[in-house]
Amino acid sequence: MHSIFCLLLVFLSQALAQQYAGDKINNSLPLVPGSELVYFKIKDPAGRNGMLTLINYQSLQQNQSQLDPTVLQRAVVVIHGLNQDPGTYMATTLSALSQQTSDPNVNFSSVAIMAPYFANGDDKGTGYSWSTKDGSTSSALVWKGSQWSAGGNNQYPKANPTISSFEVLDQLIKYFDNQTVFPNMKHIVIAGHSLGAQAVARYTQIGNQFATKSKVTYWIGNPNNFAWMSTDRPISSKVQDCPTYDVYRDGYANFTQYPMTYATDLVAAGRSAILANFKTKSKVYARGTQDFGDTSSNCNPFTTGANRNERFFNFIKQWPPSCTSTSGPCDTVDYVDAGHDAGTMFAAPAGRARLFTDNFYGDNVIAPDFGYPRLQAGDDPLPDPKFVDPNRQYTDGNTYAGNMKYQGCWTDDYRDLRALGSLAYDNSSNTVELCTAACSSQGFNMAGLEYGSQCWCGNSISAYSANTADVGCSQKCSGNDKQKCGYSGRLSVYSSGSLVQNPKAQTSPIIKNYAYKACMNESTTGRLLDDKSFADGTNMTLDGCMDYCQGYQYFAITFASQCFCGNSFLSVANVTAESDCYMPCTGDVSDLCGGPNKLSVYSMQYKLAVPTTTTTTTTTTITTTTTTTSTTATTSTTTTTTTTTTSSPRTMSTNPPPVVVISTIRSTTSPIIPVVATTLPTRSTANSAISTARQTTASTPAANSNSARSSVITTRSITTTRSTSQPTTMTTATSSAIVWSTQCTAPCFAGSNAKCAPFQSQVLSFCKTKIKDRLTTMTLTTQVTTTKTKTDTRKTATITKVTAKATPATTTASFNTKATCAGAVTALKGYSCAQVTSLCRCQVVQTRTTSKTVTVSSTITVWPKATKTVTVKA
Repeated sequence: MHSIFCLLLVFLSQALAQQYAGDKINNSLPLVPGSELVYFKIKDPAGRNGMLTLINYQSLQQNQSQLDPTVLQRAVVVIHGLNQDPGTYMATTLSALSQQTSDPNVNFSSVAIMAPYFANGDDKGTGYSWSTKDGSTSSALVWKGSQWSAGGNNQYPKANPTISSFEVLDQLIKYFDNQTVFPNMKHIVIAGHSLGAQAVARYTQIGNQFATKSKVTYWIGNPNNFAWMSTDRPISSKVQDCPTYDVYRDGYANFTQYPMTYATDLVAAGRSAILANFKTKSKVYARGTQDFGDTSSNCNPFTTGANRNERFFNFIKQWPPSCTSTSGPCDTVDYVDAGHDAGTMFAAPAGRARLFTDNFYGDNVIAPDFGYPRLQAGDDPLPDPKFVDPNRQYTDGNTYAGNMKYQGCWTDDYRDLRALGSLAYDNSSNTVELCTAACSSQGFNMAGLEYGSQCWCGNSISAYSANTADVGCSQKCSGNDKQKCGYSGRLSVYSSGSLVQNPKAQTSPIIKNYAYKACMNESTTGRLLDDKSFADGTNMTLDGCMDYCQGYQYFAITFASQCFCGNSFLSVANVTAESDCYMPCTGDVSDLCGGPNKLSVYSMQYKLAVPTTTTTTTTTTITTTTTTTSTTATTSTTTTTTTTTTSSPRTMSTNPPPVVVISTIRSTTSPIIPVVATTLPTRSTANSAISTARQTTASTPAANSNSARSSVITTRSITTTRSTSQPTTMTTATSSAIVWSTQCTAPCFAGSNAKCAPFQSQVLSFCKTKIKDRLTTMTLTTQVTTTKTKTDTRKTATITKVTAKATPATTTASFNTKATCAGAVTALKGYSCAQVTSLCRCQVVQTRTTSKTVTVSSTITVWPKATKTVTVKA
């Protein structure tokens, strides 16, 4: 008996000697009942210092005596948060253990709780001694700011800034896994909440793998953000405004500059190596379902979600938790009805199971996932058979007005660009049924519900909107609390058929003979360019603005819809960041057209050669003469041909639409649209003179009393003593199509014809494949108005007016950004894809013009001495 007692003392002395080998550090940390402060010796992995000390809170037995290492079966290492409060975390974990009553063997004697203290500069004078002259002079480990949460190296002691906080966790795991000291140890838990959870999550990714005899699990509760193990992000629209999005803590760029000396070889091996290491760990994801907070200090976390809740679900969507066997790496996901509260999370049944009872006897018995119903597909790696619903639908599976179906939760928070452009309403009766019906009735095929009460419509969703986790749309509809209607900056989207997303707008480097100059600030005292301008909130394009400003040195677009021209800047032209010109053109969402008070400015590089369009109009006059003294009738035909040459510098756009008057001797460059002919009944008499001409207007002079009556077409008016005329209008319309240059042109290759010539066919073939010929036809709408004018009590004149109204037509050469340009780039060594695309734009050096004659017929009945005019206007 005496020998057994002595042997026990030897074990205890070994444990205590190892446990209390560090220096006692002067501090004023609060005492926590049920625990004591202990000072651990941390080894320098470089072997340069044998005396480095970590302060810890260590739990005591129920009788307030120190733990017996031979009895311990479990160790829980709980990491504090941003408040640097290990005492608080010790107290909440002790409280949670006291509420564990399902197994009497799980108690304060069999479970060790440790709360390490990762001191930083905020703790000077409290956690360690501090001198304004020398700083920290003790052996206490001190980190800079919150770098301990990412495995950063210590700042003090100054002589040894080589200790990663993750190296500390490695040594704590090895300590408790020492079977000589802890012969009955079965399970070790590394737990953290909030910033502590960030530390644990990152540690699962790059922490060393150990062949431990004890199973190790990592409890991750409500972290503000995760380190992303790939370079993409779910909220991709936020990436372009956040250049640091992938630096370490949120990604793995600039890892060694953090500074880091831990896991540098693993990170250097790439993201796939990090992911493989991550998959070897057993993770416990603990999610407070009422925690929608955010404590981000930079833009990085917003590339993965708007708040802690959305970021968590996007993370497990990207890397789904898995548990194929409880004897191996096994992940679990627990939902707790709580906010951002560590005490509630620890004390919940899910918290008590993961921290204290899972695998307590080393038999791999682990409780299934807590919290049903589940919230997202793939979030149930260890399902509970009692609650699993095989027919569970995680999203709305119904069909609504316009055959609309749910298409997911989409972001609507990119600057001031709306994901869907038309607001149908904002009221307290909002439901999915009401919104989809409203959008469908307005001719839209998409509906989006936001902020509970708003309904947005459209036919395509913005390129800057991203599909995020469905739980991101967690707000109840104001008119039906059983439905979800988005959230702040989030849309619950419904559409008929597949959802259509606009391509991401880009800066076009060359628009015909203009080259992109820069994104510039608008003048604060006037306009940067102000020679002339126009606005088009629906159909503004770069080509349209260029057409409008052709001949000016500069053209620019701002606010996506306002075009300005000028030969010089009216104020100081300040170049701003390219990202400030982010708004897609209203008429072509693939091109960028400035931003709020920012202009996408283009400068003329060379003057255009002016091709000509020749239009021939033939007028035929048929005159029939009838005399009163003879029964002989004579008919003659006269044909007149008129050729008109007009200049057409570019037929790529008609924006803004000019006022065009169509007459018999004028052709207008318009797409070919037939105009419906309208014929009114003819009032005829026995002695009628019939005049027919290919004119829109005509007149017949009064007959001489000494000659035969006749009708001759001469001017724009019709005057007869008694006649009926049937004019026929021949309107010539012109349309354009793209014609490719058959040879390399100097402006396209900046004079490098020699480089172009050998690969002319490859470039031309590529360009024809890549370009989209978007010839939008002009619509001519025929309107017929009948007017009766009395000249006396017996006579009336009936006039038919034909009005042709032209809507704007846009003919642009725009490019399919999805098409590959590898072939052309390979042929033209040294040219980038963007340069080859610009080359394609430049190769469209002329247009092929075709014409077609459209006939508009009408009947004009004129009674004696009536003179009227008929015009056709567009």
